[in-house]
Amino acid sequence: MQRAISNIFRLFAVKSVEQASGIPLGGQIFEALHYFVLGSSELPPTLITQRIKNKFLNQDPKEIIALYSDEGLVAKGIPYCTIKEWSEGIELGKSPEIRIKKHSKPFKLANWEDGRANALRDAAFSEFKDSGKMNRDETVIRLHNFSDFGGYSEMIIQRAKYSHQVRSQLILDYQHTEDETGDVITLRGLLKGQFGKSLPPISDPRLANTIGVAAIIFYMDAGQWTPLLVPRSMKTAIFNQGGWHCTASGAVEWPYDAASSFEDIFTSEILKELEEEVGLGKADIKDIVPLALARELTRAGKPQLFFVGRTDLAPDDVKARYEAARHKAKKQHEIVEVNDFPLFRYPATIGSEKELILLFRERGFTTEAAGNLIYFFRARKEIQKRLGI
Repeated sequence: MQRAISNIFRLFAVKSVEQASGIPLGGQIFEALHYFVLGSSELPPTLITQRIKNKFLNQDPKEIIALYSDEGLVAKGIPYCTIKEWSEGIELGKSPEIRIKKHSKPFKLANWEDGRANALRDAAFSEFKDSGKMNRDETVIRLHNFSDFGGYSEMIIQRAKYSHQVRSQLILDYQHTEDETGDVITLRGLLKGQFGKSLPPISDPRLANTIGVAAIIFYMDAGQWTPLLVPRSMKTAIFNQGGWHCTASGAVEWPYDAASSFEDIFTSEILKELEEEVGLGKADIKDIVPLALARELTRAGKPQLFFVGRTDLAPDDVKARYEAARHKAKKQHEIVEVNDFPLFRYPATIGSEKELILLFRERGFTTEAAGNLIYFFRARKEIQKRLGI
């Protein structure tokens, strides 16, 4: 049984060019390659990850976990805290009952009492926009409150702007130097002074806490159910240091129609992200279910919904849709969130949570991909029965 489970997880990872070619590199050849690796967003992810720091956001899982050591992690080394997991009845084809209530007023990002933080926020936001990582300001969904009543869950959602997230949880580690004292401050540091090694409450109005969605879709490749992990572009606003990422992810946009159910709002959003990022349309997805709602430590507790699903498309069709989606995004001058699959890669197998945790950083997975896979493992038997994988 364990061997069969392992065969499901042929996760792609990248060897160094030296390993792949068997030829040691040195001198001018190495310098040229080093420049190419660090200067291109179309490179194999493991060659880039760990080398480039993000001035706006610390994305090092080890450092982030140490900052919030009072929080209980979903698994050792994975910087997510669980709000709610949904697994009961999934194997029987049931979906969790998640009721949605819409807050009547739009969210307004509160100012800090400490004026230094407001000056920092303005400076960081201006520089973030200039970096090209924000091409529009969508109306998105904030989690105002979450309650679990045993038989069902309830989410109270609120209208917000994507810029609210940028101005709060995407610039947490931007360093601002005070003119008078020369002191260097960050928003994360100021929060730490108030909350210590715990996350701020989800209700803190200085933080947007917009809801993100992420999904891993399984497809049949060479007779094995394989998760479609994609090489993440460095042009994105988050998880942009290179790495193998979820099939798709994104911020949930506010529904302007009569949509009021979890499926019509959140499941529809992840289906839209799948089509935009990797070309998998709604008709291509055989089944998709929510796994969990969690708080992400990297962005000081930003809520994230994780999904898992299946497609019956053949590998060639998956690849064709993937490349078509990339081409469409380029043509429309959108941020291309996934790269071409690199030439040098090899399959690895993961058969347990423990193996995933050990390989998390070694193989160059993004934090979000590791989180999505962890929640899959925690409901593995139920999901395998539900999806038939």
